[in-house]
Amino acid sequence: MRYVVQTELSKGMLLARNLYDEHCNKVFVDGHKLSHRDVERIKKAGYPGAYILDPCTDEIVAEPAISEQLYYNTASEVARILQNVRNDSSLHYCVSRTEQLGIVEPILDALFERQGALIDYLDTRPYIGYEDFHAVMATVLALRIGMKLEMTREQLTDLAISALFHDVGSLFLPEDVLNRPGRLTDEEFEVVKDHVKKGAEYLKSNFSLTPSMIQGVLQHHENFDGTGYPNGLRRKNISLNGRIIAVCDVYDALVSKRAFRPAMYPVAALDILQQQSDRKFDPDVVEALDSIVAPYPIGCLVKLKSGEICIVVLNYPEAPRRPLLEVYDGKCQQQVFFDLYKDPAYSNTVIAKVLDTLP
Repeated sequence: MRYVVQTELSKGMLLARNLYDEHCNKVFVDGHKLSHRDVERIKKAGYPGAYILDPCTDEIVAEPAISEQLYYNTASEVARILQNVRNDSSLHYCVSRTEQLGIVEPILDALFERQGALIDYLDTRPYIGYEDFHAVMATVLALRIGMKLEMTREQLTDLAISALFHDVGSLFLPEDVLNRPGRLTDEEFEVVKDHVKKGAEYLKSNFSLTPSMIQGVLQHHENFDGTGYPNGLRRKNISLNGRIIAVCDVYDALVSKRAFRPAMYPVAALDILQQQSDRKFDPDVVEALDSIVAPYPIGCLVKLKSGEICIVVLNYPEAPRRPLLEVYDGKCQQQVFFDLYKDPAYSNTVIAKVLDTLP
């Protein structure tokens, strides 16, 4: 399979993975041949791209961090909860501890089963429904980081629930401010900043979250250098949950399509976080993220500094930035591999960039 950005999808391509809508309903099944109308629907719905079946790459398989069924079932449950919060004029809607555990424990179990595996997949969620999908991916990322940092099962469970509901306060913001593509005024930014307090207060009152969970929600916009909000906390005065969720929140936003820009590839998002390490973000948490995410996910096209166009075939957890590549020209004439990690002949080979399309 090969990943193709939405602008390069065309009539006749065969899908290699199902596509779901904002309600978590399957709208296109794997093996479906795209029509011109299908391509337009995909673009209009804001899917960043799709995995397609390609005769030259039919043996390449990209696997999501958790199963497709678990991902979309969880997103559907999150959507139900968030909608109830939106509709809660009395501000008393609650989700019990049992319900919370029923959502996060299957994710934690699934990640323990694949412990050590990289997050090596480009999300194909639509633009609409971002909050629901974002909650699930922030939880997955937070748990994998927490596992890397050797948190206990109890700590991981608290972290997962905190990550799942970290942005509940955004539901209390005016939609025109929340979805504003341009720069906010100072007054609007003050309104936005208040969402962490509102979310923490709502969850504390109605969801019976533990203090460590509340800290994660309240502190996920605190910056490591003390320039964040709401309390300007610095370094280890920010809870570990807060420091982890801060990184996951920003990373997932970067790799998602937003109103004002397309989705970034993981390598670009990771580089941004690295540049802000020890300023906005805890460097230990950024390092942990770097070790669990594949910068160049399987199925992506890349260009080497030497000029060759290749497709990513395999990523190594020991060296995420040194994948196994296959030269790709779309003609399937012969297989030529560059193993940037295991073959000394390619120790100096450098990936220049990820490609959206063949030259």
